[in-house]
Amino acid sequence: MIGLPNAIGVAVMMVPAGIFVVSKEISKGLGDVAYSSLQGVIISGFIILTLAISGIVFRNQSDYIRDVYFLLQS
Repeated sequence: MIGLPNAIGVAVMMVPAGIFVVSKEISKGLGDVAYSSLQGVIISGFIILTLAISGIVFRNQSDYIRDVYFLLQS
């Protein structure tokens, strides 16, 4: 069960890092293009959380869990 707290920590820490990158890109004059990078960061955090939660929920189904673990490792 250590995977879920780790996934939550990663997802939560991705948002401030994404905001920092957006502020740097805005200061360079990129404008609206800077905000598009934040969308990718938020979606990546959501995918990490979704895969971790599905791994916990389906851990007793061996045929499904192999696919989830493969996705988490790639």
